Amino acid sequence: MVGETRFLCMKYRQEVDTEKDPCPHGSDYCQYRESCVINRLCMDRKDCREKRKTARTKPENGHISDEGG
Repeated sequence: MVGETRFLCMKYRQEVDTEKDPCPHGSDYCQYRESCVINRLCMDRKDCREKRKTARTKPENGHISDEGG
């Protein structure tokens, strides 16, 4: 199963190991989210869903941002 948990993030153009961090930019806006394998795998994991839910309900500045890409 070597390499089967690594996918390319279309937004940031970086390889993501979904075993370690399903979606490292999960709280950022992403135009690819609907068709993203990384996002799908994240939403299948309870810990990732909770992490994303917390990030969306408690943003730092009160607004969900599209900064960083």
